[in-house]
Amino acid sequence: KTLMEFESDRMTGLVLTELGPAVWVRTAEFGFLGRRYRQAETFFLARVDSHQVDTAGWTQVERDSVLGMRWWSLDELAATDDMVYPRSMAAELRQLLVHGPPTQPRDVGP
Repeated sequence: KTLMEFESDRMTGLVLTELGPAVWVRTAEFGFLGRRYRQAETFFLARVDSHQVDTAGWTQVERDSVLGMRWWSLDELAATDDMVYPRSMAAELRQLLVHGPPTQPRDVGP
């Protein structure tokens, strides 16, 4: 199985007829284009066999700031030195695959 974090169908072009349960939440604080942001994030479980990302709906800011996208295997995700968010994503995903979705979304912190 592979995982790709996505914001919405506008961001990826992925349209789902069914979305799984909310599994994780976190509050992120970050700087972007000279401003500070604080945002609440909710991660949902979604399973797809394959998907080709469609960036046609992207804004110019997204085109200028996203360096690339890719699908990750769990082993690749666990081994990467790249920064991923949440930082505990590989461990959290491993737990999710072993134990299934939690009854309430888990806080996966910054």
